[in-house]
Amino acid sequence: SAVWPAFTETVSGISKYEYAIGSSSGGSHVVDWTNNNTDTCVTKAGLTLTSGTAYYISVKATDNAENESTTITSDGVIVDTDGPISGTVLDGTSADIDWTNSTSSLTATWSGFSDTLSGIQKYDYAIGTSSGGTAVVDWTNNTTDTSVTKSGLTLTNGTTYYLSIRAADNVGNVSTIVTSDGITVDTDVPIISSVSEGYSTADIDYQNSDTTLIIIWIGSDTASGIAQYEYALGTAAAASNTVAWTNAGTTTADTLTGLSLIEDSTYYLSARATDVAGNLSVVASGDGVTIDLTDPAGTIVNDGTGDDIAYSGSASTLSAVLSAVSDTLSGIPKYEYAYGSSSG
Repeated sequence: SAVWPAFTETVSGISKYEYAIGSSSGGSHVVDWTNNNTDTCVTKAGLTLTSGTAYYISVKATDNAENESTTITSDGVIVDTDGPISGTVLDGTSADIDWTNSTSSLTATWSGFSDTLSGIQKYDYAIGTSSGGTAVVDWTNNTTDTSVTKSGLTLTNGTTYYLSIRAADNVGNVSTIVTSDGITVDTDVPIISSVSEGYSTADIDYQNSDTTLIIIWIGSDTASGIAQYEYALGTAAAASNTVAWTNAGTTTADTLTGLSLIEDSTYYLSARATDVAGNLSVVASGDGVTIDLTDPAGTIVNDGTGDDIAYSGSASTLSAVLSAVSDTLSGIPKYEYAYGSSSG
């Protein structure tokens, strides 16, 4: 199509306009000179045009005295019948993510779309619960921005959502739709099921080291999985006044060294977990371990079963009595004995 202002002819007046179409300025090999009467616009249908080629429309006027004007030619129009080339879509802002703990917003970023002819005019996005679906958000104009954060949504825990993108160029061609690999909503917090101080195989209530402590915990997350654990040590449950909160990665045990623990003080291990979606667990604390550095106090061992004896009439039996042994912290869990022919 083409339109032009009326030519000026002050004597005999305009008799007719003629137009021609070519792939070079002034050319007429596509459509030879054709009478357009006195109309100042034309739409020529039934052509066979090639995408990527520029076409020029030339116009000239003839007056009623058969005088012919100078030919004027348009600056050309390029035929673009090819849709934009599609790129890739990521859930999230930079790297693709598979989980979110938001129930009200989704973010996507895309790249690699291109159109070498008329150029990209706009992007549209849609959101659904199936790949390519639009049930959550129908196709929406995003101008030429290559990212979107859609808020005000009502998303369901455990459901996977897909964000689709299409591009339109400046003549209305639309690209192939590209869809993200999906992002699942996870609002369930991880669980710390066990926290232990002491040995690697069992929880203990007392220990005789003031510089080292073995710590163990167990956690789980049934949806996005554990991203990291953190632990702290303090003189009260959930406190971190001895060892500040420390990232342990995904390990579930550690040995603390270089401590300065105080005798007769109880120290509590606390642990928490963050899942891949960003949910933070409730802090769980152990039952504490008390530091006991003082040996049990014993004063007398008597030979015999009562008062101390100096001689025995048996060559096969010896007896002894331990008296006045005490321990004010962890208590006495056991006694050990030994016999010898010299003291000690």
